[in-house]
Formats: sequence, C-alpha cells, structure tokens
Amino acid sequence: MNPWFRFFEPQWGLWLLLLPLLAYFGYKNHQKGFLVLQRHFSPTLLAKLLPHRTHPLERFGWPVLVLALGIFALMRPQGEPTPKLAQKKGRDLVILLDLSKSMLAEDLRPNRLERAKGMIEELVLALGGERIALLGFAGEVKLLCPLTLDYTFFNSALSQANPNQIRLGGTQTGAALSQALEMLFFDPTTQGREILLITDGEDHQSDPLGAAKLAAQKGVRVHTLGLGDPKGAPIPTQDGPLTFQGQVVLTKLDEGTLREIAKLTGGYYIPAQTKQVDMAELYRKFLARDGVEKGAGEEVWVWQEWFLWFLWPMGFLLCWPVLKPLERALLRSPKVRS
Repeated sequence: MNPWFRFFEPQWGLWLLLLPLLAYFGYKNHQKGFLVLQRHFSPTLLAKLLPHRTHPLERFGWPVLVLALGIFALMRPQGEPTPKLAQKKGRDLVILLDLSKSMLAEDLRPNRLERAKGMIEELVLALGGERIALLGFAGEVKLLCPLTLDYTFFNSALSQANPNQIRLGGTQTGAALSQALEMLFFDPTTQGREILLITDGEDHQSDPLGAAKLAAQKGVRVHTLGLGDPKGAPIPTQDGPLTFQGQVVLTKLDEGTLREIAKLTGGYYIPAQTKQVDMAELYRKFLARDGVEKGAGEEVWVWQEWFLWFLWPMGFLLCWPVLKPLERALLRSPKVRS
C-alpha cells in the first residue's frame, strides 16, 4: 500500500542531528557569559544595562527552530498521492545532457546549462505517454533518471543536474552515446527509440561518429541540439575566466559533428546556438511526427508538494527579530492625550 506521506529528499534530515548539539552549546555559552557579568556588576546595574534580557530559550530556540523548518523544507515533504494511468506510446526518449564545465559559459543567459534545462522542461510538457530518461555526461557518464513515465520524478532529477555530479572533466560525447545504447536501448523490439543529445559539441576524442553509426545499426535515431556561440565564449570560474598558459580559454559550438551525428542516424539537428528555441513546438512538428502505437498503460503516483507548510512559518520567524523591537518601541511611546 502506498504511504500517504513521504520525504522525497530524506538525506537532508541528517542535518537535524546537529541541531540539539547547536542548541546545547549555545545555551551553555550564554549561561557562562551571564555568570561572568554577574561577578563583575551589581544586580541593579546589570538590570539597567540589560533591561530586556532575552530568555535563553528564545535566544537559541528561535534560530534552531528556523533551521529545523528549513531542513524539513529541503527534505521536500509530499502527500496526498493520487494514482494516474499513464498511457505508454511505445516511444522511448533518452536525453543526453552535457554537464561539462564548458556548459557554464554565459553566452546564453544565465548560462548554457540552465538554458538547456529550461528547454528540456518545455519538452517534457509536450510529451504524451513516452518514457523518458536522463543521462548526464562530461568525462564520464552518469544515469540521473532511468526510463520512466513519471515526469515529476524526471523533472526533479533534471533540476538537480549540475557539473559537480560528474567526477571527471572533459566532454565524452561518443562514450555517452555508447552507454545510452547499452544501458537503455538494449531491447531491439522497443519501438520509437530516440536520443536527444544536448551539448556545445566540443568532443574530446571519444569517437562520437562511431557511436552514431552503432546507433543507426540498432535503429536508434539521435537528434542533436547545439548550444553556444560558434565564435566562442569564456568559461567562468570562481577566480574569473578559465585560462591556459595565460590565455583565456574559449569554448566554441562544434556544429559540424552534431550535424553529422544526426545525419548518420536519421535524426534532426537543432541549431539553437544562442537563440531561444520552442522545444514543445519542435517536438510536435519533428521529433514526434512518426506515429507510434499506444501500448499498455502504467499506473504512476502523483504527489502534492507540502514544503510551503514549512517555508511560511520559517519566513514569519525570520521576520520576528524585526517585529519584536518595533512592538517594544510602540509600547514605550507615550499615549496621545485627547
């Protein structure tokens, strides 16, 4: 039986274990400091110096409670699951998303990677029963979401995709294509097997054309979407633009390779470059134009997000230090005589 409530990101709950220790040591230091004041000042003078001494529970309980509410919100509480029947069309679509450092170039705003994620979100909204998966790649390939009809789960995996999830740098496009064929397209009877490769096209000797030929042999179409300025753009880092031997490194869109991959597999090349692309319209016109018969339905659970129930009281508590002095000032102000 499906539970009525869950935390989608329960690993954040480990931070809750530190809160009692934080409250304990804060309280002990507060008491120790006050005892020092009591030894050096008389009670009368101390009362004048600290007319509104904050109670230890209020001083340390308040920030601990704020942190606890924030952690619970990060754990993404979800409830009221509703079963829905997702009709499978028999089409499988795998998104290969470039997570290399070059995708952080800002020739698209805010950067290439965030623009790519926004395009994928638009694409997901246009889907109508296709299974979809997400692979992130740079110097290695990582499965971020297996083939699924649960678009909510897919979007969650997409939102967390970032270069820090990949340990090795570089751009191994050929390896990503090959592993997608092995991990997700191993069943030749599946109809409508397609890959959408989103990258700036700079491959580091991983033979993407050889992988494309293998995809064509297996009947898998590869569509490619090229992001970035063909003239190049610097790669931002914490210390400024990335440099090599004193020269700023420019990352350029390699359209030739992406066009050839699409051509070899019977797919389409989408020259996004630095322009805004309507992915939903492109999907309806091109990517989904080949009809695929609907298969058996699959029951998926749709959950309601409840994190706002923690964020609202957290926001109120954060405003409390501002509101409390205002309340005291109003109480101290002289009453206006009529």
